[in-house]
Amino acid sequence: MGAWLSTMFSQSTGSPLKWVELPANRLGGTFASLILQNIKGHDDWHTLKAPAFYGPENEWEAVSQESPQTSDELRIISINSRNIESEVKDCSVLTEFGPGDGNKTMEMLKLAKKLNIYRMVDTDRDAIAKLGARITKLYPHLHIQCWRGSFESAPSYATENHLHLGHVLSLGSTLFNNSPEVNNKILRDLAHITDKIIIGQDGNTDDSIRSSYTTPAFDKFINKGCGELDNMLNSIDHNTDRAILQNEGWQSEVCIVHGPASHVALQLVATKVMEFIFNEDTAEEEKVLIEKNTRFNIFKAYKYSQQSIESMAAEASYVRSATYSAPNTESHMMASLTIVEDLRKLDIEIVHMARNIVTVI
Repeated sequence: MGAWLSTMFSQSTGSPLKWVELPANRLGGTFASLILQNIKGHDDWHTLKAPAFYGPENEWEAVSQESPQTSDELRIISINSRNIESEVKDCSVLTEFGPGDGNKTMEMLKLAKKLNIYRMVDTDRDAIAKLGARITKLYPHLHIQCWRGSFESAPSYATENHLHLGHVLSLGSTLFNNSPEVNNKILRDLAHITDKIIIGQDGNTDDSIRSSYTTPAFDKFINKGCGELDNMLNSIDHNTDRAILQNEGWQSEVCIVHGPASHVALQLVATKVMEFIFNEDTAEEEKVLIEKNTRFNIFKAYKYSQQSIESMAAEASYVRSATYSAPNTESHMMASLTIVEDLRKLDIEIVHMARNIVTVI
């Protein structure tokens, strides 16, 4: 099914919010079958995060509010507001991937003086509807567009419908929470439909990463996800008659693997041998033996250093520009990538200038 467009009016002002339902990314199988494959050793981590993110009573907002990255990014925007304002001085269209609670969005909107269209891309309809109403009340002149769906669907939808995304904003390590290969594809897909990309990326020191994944809010988020997965799996421990992920035979650990990107995983580690019975969608029972010390990725993320971001940008034909940070923050947050214009349209002198344009952290 293709995307579709609708209009909803804010109760507070009567101003319209324009909605686009992006085409869904189809998974090869049910959640239960994919998770079962994961437990057997085939890792498909996106399917494991989804129930915790998108099930009822989304707990991620509380996790975000406790994260040092959130306060760091707000501080960086505040301290560097004059420089960042110059980055968005000609911005008439701002497209944000994963705006969250909108607090950082509000700070960026203050700096984009010539903004005409604000567009947000997210899967959480209620969250973006709430933020859209909030922005409409403060900025009644803005045209607000709500694109509901996955981040990966937005570039292709924009391209197919001849839409320009203007300046792209992605704070909180959202849009680029993928492998370097996937990020390079996203950057290439965005290159011809954007003017500039502003990225907020968590610093990758081990201590700051561990602190972000050991908070009470994150524990609550993961417990909720485990419960949602148990409901989907409809599976029990053969010996204890308890649900698979809420069995006492698991111990949680934060695992950090360094490489081109820091690959962070919250893992459930089996502390004993367990045998589970799965009642799959086919109504057929299947027994799975889990050996002691088996590691099950329940949540995975990628963290990039400034150097890694620069490398990805270079591979996707971007050129580095400027780095914005703030003293005593726990991580370097903001990166901006500037698109090089179509070189065939530029004079030689301007080409030389364009080849030296900007990225920002």
